[in-house]
Amino acid sequence: ALRSPFVRQDDFFGVSGGIVDPSDEGLDPEYIIEAIYRLQLSHTQQLSVGLQAITPPALAPDESTVGVFSIRWRFAF
Repeated sequence: ALRSPFVRQDDFFGVSGGIVDPSDEGLDPEYIIEAIYRLQLSHTQQLSVGLQAITPPALAPDESTVGVFSIRWRFAF
């Protein structure tokens, strides 16, 4: 993970990866890579945007790769 890769000091950027071995012996392992960027909007608010690529998806055997987009707005009280 990198802190402050761009102009904003409190933003956060990260990349991760993993392998999931399903408990069902008939399914192949999944390979996952994920990237996330978190904007620190204010002292109490963060906006995160993420993207995952899963290949080959164990529960979607007709697809070679599945993408998952996420967005999260966090408020701290």
